[in-house]
Amino acid sequence: MTRMLLLLSVVLVLLGGCGAAEHDAEAMETEVGDQVTLADGTDVRVSSPDRQEIWVQFREEGDGWTEPEKVYEESNRWTHEVELEQAGDTVAINPNYWRENELIDDFAPDGTVQIICHDGSCTDAVVSTSLATTQFSEDGTAAWFDVDGPTLAFWGAGDGQRSVTLEGVAPNFEYDIQEDGSLVALTGRRLGENCEIALLTVAPGETTTEEVAVSAEYPGGRGCPVDPVYFEEGEITTTNLTTLTDVDRLEWLDESNLITFTRDGEWTVEQEENPLYEVTDTLGQRTLGTIRLPLPDGSIVAIGSVDRIRITAQVVRPLSDEWSPPAEIFTAPKGTVCRILRDPNWLDADAAVIPPAFAVVRCGEDDGSPLRRWRHTQGFTLTSTDGYEWSVRSEP
Repeated sequence: MTRMLLLLSVVLVLLGGCGAAEHDAEAMETEVGDQVTLADGTDVRVSSPDRQEIWVQFREEGDGWTEPEKVYEESNRWTHEVELEQAGDTVAINPNYWRENELIDDFAPDGTVQIICHDGSCTDAVVSTSLATTQFSEDGTAAWFDVDGPTLAFWGAGDGQRSVTLEGVAPNFEYDIQEDGSLVALTGRRLGENCEIALLTVAPGETTTEEVAVSAEYPGGRGCPVDPVYFEEGEITTTNLTTLTDVDRLEWLDESNLITFTRDGEWTVEQEENPLYEVTDTLGQRTLGTIRLPLPDGSIVAIGSVDRIRITAQVVRPLSDEWSPPAEIFTAPKGTVCRILRDPNWLDADAAVIPPAFAVVRCGEDDGSPLRRWRHTQGFTLTSTDGYEWSVRSEP
């Protein structure tokens, strides 16, 4: 009888344990963090109670939360937002960190960190020198992350994480990850006074790039930048490309419809004849935005600068849509950049004394200050009657 009671007790204990959760930790409370559910049903909770440490918890279907695990810690920077990117059964944690503990103004982040979690465990953190976002393959088994210029972090579900430095790309290249984890990258290259844009492909986790298409030469600024990037569907991004489909039109534009890379099996490139190289206004930080000036015969002259050093002009005649090739009309004095380019509307003057094409330029030290605090040291007026021949006069 005693033996039977003992066996019955063991059975009852075993039956009582059936269906019990393996984990039962409390979800960590936090003001900064987020939570996602992966494709396999696993919940992932990310918390940063002190805005310096990053903690992760997992909860599988039918189970409770695991004990919090610290996956990253900062000592002299603070996070004010944690972004989560997920694909398949994988999630990337991308906290942005600031030097400021409290954001009393619109301060920019100092950089982004990446931690990838897959199958209940997380990688070591990778720290980027800029604002960055993890990009995944469609099934979440491969990921790329900006670290510094052409150096990226690659993660693969089967072979872990490693640093990859791409060959043959400029520091300011743009890229997009494909469904299979490979990359397409756009990079600018200097050719004397001109630039060209090359389209490169990179196999998953590799450093070697393959050039698949290249544009014709065009006048370009310092560094031959490759942003922004546009898509035919109207989606626009100024940092990275968005997801491509099987047959794509991928456009690189110098702020106008300039170069189009098209993939239909293989990549091809199309380029406009005599486009307007319209420059976006960046408040003197990187460019001088294009201004248009009317001429007496109905023509329009457009002037701007892609590098704040060389100002170029293009002319379009009445009833035409072809612009003249960009011609350099002004170069900033040595050791300076120009951060202000204004048309006559900026002046309080009698229009009768202003030449048909008239612009004011202000140049000075490139000290990185906001435009409202910057002080020019040299001023110039640029004048023309036809948009082709220009006179430059120095002002006090």
